[in-house]
Amino acid sequence: VPEPDIIKIDVEGAEHRALLGARALITRKKPILFIEVHSIAAMFNVWHFLQSVFYKAELINKEESRVCYLEARPT
Repeated sequence: VPEPDIIKIDVEGAEHRALLGARALITRKKPILFIEVHSIAAMFNVWHFLQSVFYKAELINKEESRVCYLEARPT
């Protein structure tokens, strides 16, 4: 099974846990990540994780509900 070049994460508040579970794949394959983030605390955890695996994130959209969307790529 080929590994993905792009991963979309929309897990309603469990973003950090999903990233931790995919750490080996992310560090090995270095896919582009699209992540929906649901809170400030989740954003902090996601940002910290992305830095730890040498990714740079960009905010691509923010909704009135405070849900944010990130695009992250390896540096």
